[in-house]
Amino acid sequence: LLRYLREMNVLNDEEKETVEGWMTSEDRARCLIDTVMKKGERASTVMVDYLTEKPPELWPTLGLTPTSDSL
Repeated sequence: LLRYLREMNVLNDEEKETVEGWMTSEDRARCLIDTVMKKGERASTVMVDYLTEKPPELWPTLGLTPTSDSL
C-alpha cells in the first residue's frame, strides 16, 4: 500500500519513511490514515480504491464495508 501510494504521488518519500518508522502495525496504520486524510479527498479516494480492489473477505479486517458501487 505504501509503495502504491508513493507511486500515485499521494505520499512523498519523507511521509512514507515516517509511516514506516512506527513500531507497531497499528501505529503505522493510524499514521498512514491520518497522513492521507490530511491530504484531502483525492488522496483518500486513491487509498480506498486500492483497498477495495482487495478480496471482499478482507474488507472487515480493513474496516471497510461494501457500497453499491462495489457490488
